[in-house]
Amino acid sequence: MSEYPSDWKLIPIREIITESRINPELDDPSKRISVRLHCEGVEKRSERATDQAGATRYYKRLAGQFIYGKQNLHKGAVGIVPEELDGFCSSQDIPAFDITPSVDPNWFLHLFRQRNFYESLENIATGTGSKRIQPSELGEKEIAVPPLPEQKKIAEILSGIDQQIANQQNKASKWLHLHQGILDLLMTQGTRGRAVVDTDAGKVPDNWKIGRVEDFFALGRGRVISIPYIKDHPGPYPVFSSQSKNNGEMGRMDTYDFDGDYFTWTTDGAYAGSVFARSGKFNCTNVCGTGRAKSPDEADTKFAAYFLQRVAKGHVSYVGNPKLMNNTFAEIPFALPPIDEQSEINEIIDSARRNIDLIESQILSLSNLKKSVSSDLLSGRKRVSV
Repeated sequence: MSEYPSDWKLIPIREIITESRINPELDDPSKRISVRLHCEGVEKRSERATDQAGATRYYKRLAGQFIYGKQNLHKGAVGIVPEELDGFCSSQDIPAFDITPSVDPNWFLHLFRQRNFYESLENIATGTGSKRIQPSELGEKEIAVPPLPEQKKIAEILSGIDQQIANQQNKASKWLHLHQGILDLLMTQGTRGRAVVDTDAGKVPDNWKIGRVEDFFALGRGRVISIPYIKDHPGPYPVFSSQSKNNGEMGRMDTYDFDGDYFTWTTDGAYAGSVFARSGKFNCTNVCGTGRAKSPDEADTKFAAYFLQRVAKGHVSYVGNPKLMNNTFAEIPFALPPIDEQSEINEIIDSARRNIDLIESQILSLSNLKKSVSSDLLSGRKRVSV
């Protein structure tokens, strides 16, 4: 940090934190903790987690201690041990530190949660192959520290925004649960009160047509489109890829391959089997399959996307790289209601989805606010009244 207010002190981190080495605990996997990446905090370690190489000793951690992952500090693997995990233990690759009383622990944590700060720590990682940031290296880094009352006020403001984000995320989680329940109900009961029968496509109303995906939809595939190509050809038309974040969009370019109503799905990788409804002019990469109604008067691609979101992942092959290729996708059992009932179902599900989209938009706005406010307050560009 090259510039900071005159009443802030430039201090090496070693003068702020002291590594804690409380006697090793007995090896009790049920009382181990870890830190999640990207500043998501401290958690009880999953039973599925495996030990890192060399992690042979486990040390007791106390509430209020600062901990970080040696291998992943530059990815935001930091946290403060919460009260409910007091007395749990972590490995030697997740050291813990007592923080001097002259520094507010939450202010210190917010400093480390700035992306530009934690990513800057990569240049002090040492070792070959899997690099680590050792406490001795971290300790030499200097940070600008405001007076304690200002630290507390900054932490209060940033924690307040974090709480608002958490509240909205909790609300989104409840709506997603409700959305899934509505989806399951409509895809098995419909909207007309018809008798339900068992079919290859599951329990559905007795007047729904039963077949395979390929009976109602013509399937295709995207093409290879590289990120450099997108950057060299900027434009308004979205390019969808294998990811599921941001509705699967990886960028925008100046041409399009598809125009109309489609569904797409991820054919390869961790998100294989993710299905989306698409409409208008767009592109998709070679790890996306595409589907278009053979008879638009009979089949609606948005309905198809909703139906397949429930079942497609069950047809993914997890031998090696997860895959759901066109030939397998084509054989997925499919149930098709009358076209007007498809529209009714779409509208009900869309209504729930709009609430989720609104909440997610609010979360994004709060996250952007947090980044801006955090950068200003932790650098001293803006001061707070105390």
